[in-house]
Amino acid sequence: MRFVRALSITVSVLTVSTIVGLLLGNPFVFGHAKFVKSNIENGKVYRVSELPDRLELTFEGELTPRSHVYVFTVSGTLLVDKGDVKIEKEHGHGDAHGKSKLSVALNKEKLTSGLYQVRWIAVDSDHNAFVEGGFVFAVRD
Repeated sequence: MRFVRALSITVSVLTVSTIVGLLLGNPFVFGHAKFVKSNIENGKVYRVSELPDRLELTFEGELTPRSHVYVFTVSGTLLVDKGDVKIEKEHGHGDAHGKSKLSVALNKEKLTSGLYQVRWIAVDSDHNAFVEGGFVFAVRD
């Protein structure tokens, strides 16, 4: 009888946890891609010569080709990336789904002193669910 009661309590807890996870958008329940890092830091001020040739964003999980990233002025009037978005899969040790790198080349000729915004949309290949985000950085002469 104790076993049946313990099993019943365990199933109830798991059910409630799953429902709460679904309602709160828990990435482990949905399998969404999760942003991990970028080779350009949020809020950092760079000289053009310090910036990498490509902006690289790393995500946990595999991304679909529908994923995209843009780099533009904060006013939103000038794109400063080259539009050549690439997705590379990285399978790590012990990761079931590995990681994905979403990248785009920067057009450094267009980068002048000012504020720039990075916006990304990452579409998970397992569930076609998406997450989006962004950050800002600055360039100075």
